[in-house]
Amino acid sequence: MRNVLLLALIVTLQSCIGEPQEVTELTFEEKSASAESARAFQNTVHPLLKASCAGCHGDSGSQAPKHSVSDFRSAHDAVVDTGRVNFQEPAKSRLVRRLSEDRHYCWSDCQANANEMLQAIEDWKANSGGLGGVSGKITHSLKISQGQDKIAETINGTVVLQAEDGALSGRFKIKTASQASGLRYISGDQPPVHPKEATSRNGSIGIGCDVSSGIDNTVLGPFRISERQRHVNQSGHQFYSSQVVMTWIDPDERENYEAALLDPNITDYTPYFFRNEDGDFIRINSIRVLPEFMRANFFNSNIRSVVESANATPSLTYTWGGETNLVFDFFAPRFGSSGAEYFLANTNEIIEGLPSSAFRDQMYSQLSDRIYNIFDDASDLGDIPEGLRIVNGNVFNFSDKENQVNLFHAHFMGNLSEPADAVVVNGNGLFRLHEYVHYEVSAGSRETYRNINWDPEGAINLSSFGNTFLDLAALYTGGSVKTVGQIQAETFGETLKPVFTGASCVNCHADGSDRPQFAQADDIAAYNQAAAVGGFVNFDIPRNARPVQRMLDDRHNCGGASACNTLGNMMISAINDWETAISTALAAQANSQDTGLEELSVEQRTPGKAVYKFRVNDPGEYNVWLKLMAPENNTDRVKLQIKDEGGNVVRNCRADSVGACTTSSIQDALCREYATNERNWEWYTPNINNESQRVKWDLGAGVYTLEIIEDDIDVKIDLVAINKNPQFNPAKNLIDEGFIQDANPRTLRYDLSSLLGSRGFFEIDVKVSETDDSYIFRNPRFVDGTRNFRFRNIKVLVNGNFELSNSTYSKLDRVTGPNSGILTYSPLVVLEVLGPASDEFAFVFEDLQYTNLPSSVLDEDAPVAVEGRKCKELALFEQSVMPILNQFRLVLKEEYMDYTSSSFPGTNGNTAENMTFYTCTTCHNEDHPFFKMTTFFDNSQVLCEQALSRVDFGNFERSLLLRGINGTFNHPKLHFIQDVNITGSGTNRRFVASTSDASGFASTWRGNRLLRYTQGSNKAAGQIDLNAYSGSDREYLEKFIGTFQRVRYRTYQNVQSPDNGDILTENGSVDNSNPDIPRYIQSGRSLYDIRSPEDYLNRQDDWNSNNPTAEGEIAVNRDCMGVNFQNQSGTIVDPSSCGNNGDYEQEFENIKTKYRDAVINWMEAEKRAFQNQ
Repeated sequence: MRNVLLLALIVTLQSCIGEPQEVTELTFEEKSASAESARAFQNTVHPLLKASCAGCHGDSGSQAPKHSVSDFRSAHDAVVDTGRVNFQEPAKSRLVRRLSEDRHYCWSDCQANANEMLQAIEDWKANSGGLGGVSGKITHSLKISQGQDKIAETINGTVVLQAEDGALSGRFKIKTASQASGLRYISGDQPPVHPKEATSRNGSIGIGCDVSSGIDNTVLGPFRISERQRHVNQSGHQFYSSQVVMTWIDPDERENYEAALLDPNITDYTPYFFRNEDGDFIRINSIRVLPEFMRANFFNSNIRSVVESANATPSLTYTWGGETNLVFDFFAPRFGSSGAEYFLANTNEIIEGLPSSAFRDQMYSQLSDRIYNIFDDASDLGDIPEGLRIVNGNVFNFSDKENQVNLFHAHFMGNLSEPADAVVVNGNGLFRLHEYVHYEVSAGSRETYRNINWDPEGAINLSSFGNTFLDLAALYTGGSVKTVGQIQAETFGETLKPVFTGASCVNCHADGSDRPQFAQADDIAAYNQAAAVGGFVNFDIPRNARPVQRMLDDRHNCGGASACNTLGNMMISAINDWETAISTALAAQANSQDTGLEELSVEQRTPGKAVYKFRVNDPGEYNVWLKLMAPENNTDRVKLQIKDEGGNVVRNCRADSVGACTTSSIQDALCREYATNERNWEWYTPNINNESQRVKWDLGAGVYTLEIIEDDIDVKIDLVAINKNPQFNPAKNLIDEGFIQDANPRTLRYDLSSLLGSRGFFEIDVKVSETDDSYIFRNPRFVDGTRNFRFRNIKVLVNGNFELSNSTYSKLDRVTGPNSGILTYSPLVVLEVLGPASDEFAFVFEDLQYTNLPSSVLDEDAPVAVEGRKCKELALFEQSVMPILNQFRLVLKEEYMDYTSSSFPGTNGNTAENMTFYTCTTCHNEDHPFFKMTTFFDNSQVLCEQALSRVDFGNFERSLLLRGINGTFNHPKLHFIQDVNITGSGTNRRFVASTSDASGFASTWRGNRLLRYTQGSNKAAGQIDLNAYSGSDREYLEKFIGTFQRVRYRTYQNVQSPDNGDILTENGSVDNSNPDIPRYIQSGRSLYDIRSPEDYLNRQDDWNSNNPTAEGEIAVNRDCMGVNFQNQSGTIVDPSSCGNNGDYEQEFENIKTKYRDAVINWMEAEKRAFQNQ
């Protein structure tokens, strides 16, 4: 029997196994002690306050607390809740000291007034039946600062700690996450991205358990950063190549095109281009070239081979085409006065820059193959461009296709019958091939690390440049230096973009459509969209810039000639201002002495280490569990070792098939590796599902330290558990926050000798909760007694006052030994009053004495129903409280903020992960340690009685039942996101039902940043055309109105590509360099469309409108994507670009207030019904 009881104590640490001690279910009569105290207050202290303090603290006063209002109950609660009275030592009461010490608004002699107030408080105490409704033997008071520092210790073979409570060093930092316990975890920072290219750098750890080994090596030390090798130093530019694109010249326009090439006044060659049957130009992707079309042998010997040290000023030069330049600048973008990069060469520059072999061996064959393919692939005339269907008056004859293909090919290739003909020089100095195609370099074709292999003198293999480790003593972080692109984007946002956003341009070019979004909120994204439009800006002739032409020539959506002229001229002025701003910024940057190099400190270069000191009270073979995450779904690792009090490493072992310890290597035994690839927070220990073969440390009684060492930069750690119980598995059973110990607990030690007549002490551990609004007491015990202790009903006084909600230990009643051990493993949670620096704690024992009786068997209280009190207003509870508990949806505050500001819609082809939607019963189910709502949902009477036990009838606002709604206590911070209408008052209050709402209530989904379905005909914008339907279809669709819009991601469709089905992205591109295997390159935000419920009418069971996350991710307002919430003097607001620059939480607080009022309305009705019986 004893073993069974011990096991029961072990599993109280797991909130979903067994039954830890229930918060005591108080009877209504017990709660009435608060009412008795209020009546005593009415006739003692209240008259003094009303007479002397009401001017500031009364009904019409403006000062808090409102302890002098005419309603004695409200005044009583204000005095008690704000700690103005100390029943244990009335002379220390704030009401007394304000008179005697502060001489605060005395009504006559301050000392006499203080004595009068002291006597009134003592009368209040005497008439209220004890200290705030309690009586017994009382200890002295202690503050937390007077406690003794201790270390965490095993309780029945287990200790659970917050990861952030360890002694952290090196790269480990405390960070926040909505789903981490206590909202905090530890991890190291990611390496800084390359400042010019915004490309990721790779961080790695190269050590065992000794984090300082090799720390002086700043390149290959314990923490390393690598990136793709560059041709000069860390601040150089990535290798890249661009593609030459050939546009086919209309056969009838070849001579005119050739003449245009020779005429410097002609820059528009489009009239000579050949078009297909759809009217599109026929283009051919041709060879890839370096920015200056340099020959491979020259590049390999003069550019690629040059390496300069990281902290050296680039100095080596090369000469090409008669110009001498820094090697450092070879791949740097070059911007001319037009704003276009210099290497976007025109046709003449390509002709002059490429060798004849390129035209002869590459471009000729590409043109020839294209013509062959057109005719080979055609099955009827519709497959052949109209201008290619007739040769010498004869239409292409499919009955003689083979001969016709050769005939038509020879005709359209003209005098280019073989490759050598391509480079025959005409009388004007141009090759024959130049009459057939127009050359250009496409800005969108720029790619890094792409091989260039057309040059017969040798391939330029850019992709062979592998990773190189960087010197962390001179890491290029960019400093204040910005790229030309960054400067252009920022100055665009200050000059030209405001003209767009101030006009009607935002209606189409900031609405999230497929049109260029150059008026969107984000300056960089808007600039990138503008830069992608050909001819968008022309610094040389602003009048020819595309948006100016749209105003002055096309009169495009500008509201008449006068308004269009005004806007056009504003744009011209803004373009001039933009050019000036770019030049000014570049000139200022050129004079900057900032090298952009940073030396990382020893701490930044040292792998993270977290150290936890703990005491083992129960010798045995211990496992170590970690709650951690590998966010990128790769295998992330940490290393562990345990040291004894002398600093010696304790060898670990891996159990064999029968559980006996074996060790595969000394290194593994001394420094154990833990590895996981879970993307979510998960508990892990090696061989997690095989109890007999888990890793073990054989620990005797004593003090140890656990060291957790960072071994991968992505690992995140939330909780640490050390346990010797084989059945312990937090991966399957949640651990309640109340059972998590403090790594460095503070122990309050109370001398009981004056209460017992001889030596004896009471000890209890205390810490401030993670939410900083309450205290968590645990591990109460008696120590150093001379005989057995007989005790009953332990209650805590905060500043001399007892709160009825603080009753976790009030049912303890037993005899224990002189050194009792832990009396109960349940935590006692107490709300802060004045704060950790000022709050004082004393304990009251209804019975406390030495006894010769034998020790009792420890028997934790099982959950009990409320006794002596039945619901008087059950119907009101059912219609105005129960729906809040089991039907109305909530989301975590932090998760809502993360999802709407950064997670949605995902980037680089990743999808967003929907928020999790909860109801109260999601957690308050059969496995919850305290309030098991689901246990009683089939019996509303019993559930109502359970709810009554969580009501403080002396002060409704302090009720446990409201703490979950308020998000106080150690309750998770949640937003009610489903706002349900309520009607009626008093006992007739109820939530409004609705048959057209899927939830059954007239509700609205909230969240300013989230989009909802509305009625209308614009299906793509999330509108539902109800007028087009009737009957059951209309009823189905009606239920979606007001619910969150869901998205469907767009995908790349090409069965020839291994990327078929990949998500399309804003800046994605198709790589056709290998025509047999096209690849889709994902870049930027993932693209999506709004999913329509109208498409589900034939399969309505597939989408339940009452499930807020069914059928896709929830859509976020495009103006809010990537826009962080802002903190303005402690208020979290939405920036004006996304919301209304107002308190974002207010809409959620309004819902909480509505639901809180509904619960209090029921409480008041219960109280009235009880008093009137």
